[in-house]
Order: sequence, then C-alpha cells, then structure tokens
Amino acid sequence: METIKLKALILSSILLIATAGLYSQNLFKLLSESSSLQIAGTSSIHDWEMEASNFHSEALLQIDPGNSISVNLVEFICPVAGISSGNKIMDNKTYKALKEEQHPEINFSVNPQKNVRLSNNNGVVNGILTIAGVTKEAVFPCNLAFITADRFKISGKVPLKMSDFNIKPPTAMMGALKSGDEVVVKFNFEFNLSSQELTKYE
Repeated sequence: METIKLKALILSSILLIATAGLYSQNLFKLLSESSSLQIAGTSSIHDWEMEASNFHSEALLQIDPGNSISVNLVEFICPVAGISSGNKIMDNKTYKALKEEQHPEINFSVNPQKNVRLSNNNGVVNGILTIAGVTKEAVFPCNLAFITADRFKISGKVPLKMSDFNIKPPTAMMGALKSGDEVVVKFNFEFNLSSQELTKYE
C-alpha cells in the first residue's frame, strides 16, 4: 500500500512539474525578415503609404491550452528614421512632424493594468503608445495564427489621429497638398520562441 502511495505521489509530482513548464512564461522575439509595418493616409491630392523598417519587439507570453496566449509583457520600438515613403521630401516632412530629433523612437508596451489574452483567431491588445513624445492608451484589435508550437503570426490594423499626439499633419507644395489627420497603421508580425534573455529597456 505504501509503495502504491509513493508511486502515486511521484507521478503527481511529475505531472505538476510538466504542467508548470507547459504554462510558464516564455520569451518570444520578432522575426524582422518576415514582419511588416505600414502607415497609410490620405491627402488633398492623393493617398499615401509609408513602410517602416528596423523595428524590433519582444514579449513574455504564456501559451495556454487551445493555443491561446496570456500576454505578460510586450516591448515594441520603431525608429522614426526607419519610416520611409521612397520620397525624400515627404520623408523629411514626416520626420519633422514626428519631432524625430527630440523623440527618435515610437514605443509601444502592453498596459500592465489590463488583462491581455489572445485566442487562436482574434483578440485585443491594450497598450501604451508613445509617438512624438506624447503617450496615449491604445487598443489594437488583431488576428492570431500559430505556425508551429513555437512560432505565431499576429496581424491587424488600427486607425490613429495625428492630432491625438499633438502632431501637425505635413503639408507640401506651399500648402496645396495637405495630409489628412487620420492614418491607418497596418501590422503583420511574426514571433518565434527565443532562448535569449529579455532585453533591459531603459
């Protein structure tokens, strides 16, 4: 009888340890080569779109049963100078509007006061977005798709107003071309499980 109890105790301990490992926090890092970020807007003459590069992100996540994710931490950084339309004049006006010299980065992090959870299709990420030195709460609806157990894609789009961040929409051609206040941020990110340590952000 004692032998049976001992075996049951050992088996329970093994299952408990295995379950704890399965649902523990894991560090995922953005795969830049298979991720994209665009900013699209309008103007008095034509629509426009800019592509971001050199952005990076990492997240502490817990993979739960049914391919759902509990988000514990997300850090995203995009250098303003990495945003480009392919037109140098427009790019320079954008950098000036975003106050690139004073605030060279756009930052996003998950709001620690919100319970962020994503299912295997869609969800909402509540976070804190800082653009041009102005910080606002932001809500990002998104789609989630697992590629493998260690890799997933997250995509979506969200409208933002420049005026909410005290940004004056750029103009050109002596004011004849005026950008609209609202832009749409479109993202398609791929994350992979990482064995590296979490970056220490200041």
